[in-house]
Amino acid sequence: KSSGATSYSWDFGDNNSSTDVNPKHTYNSALNLDEETEFTISLTVTNSATGCTNTSREVITIYEPLFSPNVITTNNDLINDVFTIKGINADCWSFELYNRWGKKVFEESPFTNQLTPKDLSDGIYYYRAYNDNGDRELKGYFNLYK
Repeated sequence: KSSGATSYSWDFGDNNSSTDVNPKHTYNSALNLDEETEFTISLTVTNSATGCTNTSREVITIYEPLFSPNVITTNNDLINDVFTIKGINADCWSFELYNRWGKKVFEESPFTNQLTPKDLSDGIYYYRAYNDNGDRELKGYFNLYK
């Protein structure tokens, strides 16, 4: 909202900066974000004619990528015996599960992030998971083999 700025100084909170008016910045995937991470972004603008300076800061959150397996085997080998979604916090997500004909066969809100498919038969299942804020959603499918 500053007007008449003649210089711009961006700090992206990850040791990167820019002097562009409208920069684009990508956070490095090498940061290995295993959980949500916050960065404080600041912009300092200066009007060289008046010597006025204004700084604005905003905190952004980058979330861990969502991941879920696409094969569930209930053979007690401790590998994909239950369906979970990596990257979500239990108790603030809702979950819907549909069979291959589109019939809802399971629903949980809040989702405990642990679906044990003991009452389901072999086959393909489609799911939708979404957080309570409505800003993150994951849709996908998995094959169930018992």
